[in-house]
Amino acid sequence: MRVAFVGVGHHHYPLYREPVLASAAHKIVGLSDRNPEVARLEAEEVGCGWSGDFRELVNREKPDFVFVLGRHCDMAEAANFLLDESIPFVVEKPAGLNYAEVKGLADKAAKRHAFAAVSLTMRDSEQAELIAREVAGDEIHYVLFRWLGPTTARYSDPRWQWLLNPQESGGGALIYLGTHHIDWFRVLTGGRPIVVQAALMANLAQHCPVEDYSNITLAVEGPGSLGVLETGYLSAGELRTRPGGIPGFTSRIPVPTSPLDTHYVIRTSRRHITAADSTTTTVVNLETNETRRLQGRGPDHHRFVESVLELAHQGKQPSATLTDMAEVMHVVDDAYRIAARSRNTKGG
Repeated sequence: MRVAFVGVGHHHYPLYREPVLASAAHKIVGLSDRNPEVARLEAEEVGCGWSGDFRELVNREKPDFVFVLGRHCDMAEAANFLLDESIPFVVEKPAGLNYAEVKGLADKAAKRHAFAAVSLTMRDSEQAELIAREVAGDEIHYVLFRWLGPTTARYSDPRWQWLLNPQESGGGALIYLGTHHIDWFRVLTGGRPIVVQAALMANLAQHCPVEDYSNITLAVEGPGSLGVLETGYLSAGELRTRPGGIPGFTSRIPVPTSPLDTHYVIRTSRRHITAADSTTTTVVNLETNETRRLQGRGPDHHRFVESVLELAHQGKQPSATLTDMAEVMHVVDDAYRIAARSRNTKGG
């Protein structure tokens, strides 16, 4: 397949680029970015066309498939264009600034039966699939997810400073990190409607315009499953960087030198499941007290990229669609609204 990328200044771009480059079945034919110099330098390295205008790039290179990255405030525009052009694509989460934007995309994609995937990679990870098999048939009682990523220092690079501007990003840790776990919670609880019971946002640690910490409590209508989802830009450790080709740009992708602060707990009618990292999951059978340890990786972009390209080639629908992302954004919008209304937004 002929593949193009929109918004290659996004720091996740290498995670999508490398699997495509490694595949003999696919070829990168074009890159675009709102900063033409970023697009040009990245294209020189790959050996493909480039443009500062994604429309011009797509019309010229005529790709079979497009990966949409870039700023959150630009995602809906690019996705709308690709829907109009009937070109299959993946859009990085959250696919827009708010529920209204993403719901509009989802309705349009559904009406056209378009291939419009979203990179909610947690749900399709080996770890999530192992846990899904364990809890099949169980009632989900409680879900506790903690995932604290690196500090906002990694966004000092000019390409990524938009993540700290709520007008461009839509928010902080919740919309950028927490969307993965809201989606996974939805999958675990069968996709039933979710109500935000409480929400707390804070920026006490780094005093950014967006929250560096989020804590939300969710309830599922019906059986009454509860979830507490905690995310933040708070993990300790320095970032490992490499010099970039553009003055002031520190690296392609910042890599924390210490593990993320991760802790998952899933309590069901028959099992108590915990994970303190993205590889090892401990399962306790509450009926027999038997304990087992399962090995399975967390989010894997290489696996995700291979999967969506193959599904698009076969004419099948992706696992996570814009409809799924819209449901997640409904929760995100409610959480921000509740935090603001109850003045549960701390810092400054």
